[in-house]
Amino acid sequence: MNSVHPQGRRHSRHFQSHERESASTGLFSQQPLPEVGDDSRLGEGANIHGTESRWSPEQLERIFPQDLNRRIRLMGHHHLCAGAFDQLLASPLFRAGYPELVARLRPSPDMLVESIYGYDIFCYQCGYWSEEEGRCVTGWQDKIAKDAAVLRHLGLRTGQVTRFEDLQRLLAERITLADLERFCGPGEWKCEFYPQGICQRGYVELRRRFGIELGHVLGYVNE
Repeated sequence: MNSVHPQGRRHSRHFQSHERESASTGLFSQQPLPEVGDDSRLGEGANIHGTESRWSPEQLERIFPQDLNRRIRLMGHHHLCAGAFDQLLASPLFRAGYPELVARLRPSPDMLVESIYGYDIFCYQCGYWSEEEGRCVTGWQDKIAKDAAVLRHLGLRTGQVTRFEDLQRLLAERITLADLERFCGPGEWKCEFYPQGICQRGYVELRRRFGIELGHVLGYVNE
């Protein structure tokens, strides 16, 4: 198996284009966010992961735990994704990149989320994952720093177990759109889904659901 996912080499160019776009138009300008599922702003190579499975049925059986929907293990920065699971799982780009995960993951309020140190189920499905090297090719040190920063911001510790609904409430209370930009936007800890506005919209909806004031949510979001 190749040391880098066949689609993975597109990522650096993909992210560079995000940074240029952010500098020229400003993701936090008054321009409306792109509609969820609209890949038009991602440019060439938008289907960054590809739709063909990297894994054999035997590998998938080993990768996905039997209790996935009762207890999911998440590394630090992937807790942020939990605030927008509904939007991510419905996104064509995410569905194309993580088809096996989308087919299996069914979040529920009582699902338990364990905060772990190390790789999780999202990593093994990501185009950045190198099966040959057994690691994320974007740099494990950066991920450790991001994980620590996110867990510290949320007041969580490795090994802690939280109900999914309680984690989402915590995210709605603690994570502002400015925090999402810092953790996921263009720069050191960028995420390929951030420029689509998927998670930003998810967090606005999360606050509405829990009745949390949107006072400082930035003006580019259509409320």
